[in-house]
Amino acid sequence: MTIVEELRSKVSRDNRELLDRAAEEIKNLTIENGKLKTEIEDLDRNLSAAYKKIEELQKQLPPCKVGDVVYQVVDKIYESKIRGVIYDTENYAFDERAIGKSVFLSREKAERALKERCGQ
Repeated sequence: MTIVEELRSKVSRDNRELLDRAAEEIKNLTIENGKLKTEIEDLDRNLSAAYKKIEELQKQLPPCKVGDVVYQVVDKIYESKIRGVIYDTENYAFDERAIGKSVFLSREKAERALKERCGQ
């Protein structure tokens, strides 16, 4: 016999109705609690995935950018401001000014640019 059944047998009819409503409310709250727990677990998984993605993206960031000051050690310390970044590939080197003009980040954009240059 459950606690609710035991209490039902010991209380008056009015109190039984009240007890039944309370039992139903507890059941509903338990179901809602389970749903909320699942939602929280889903949010936790999504948050963990987002943090991993942020960490991956941070690894792709360059260690310095144009305008940063760097210090080179040779026979003394030389302080220099970065004026540009050179990208070195197996075929050629270029800086960020070439991106979108002669260097493209997708083959499709490169093919469109070539057609435009050839007048097609």
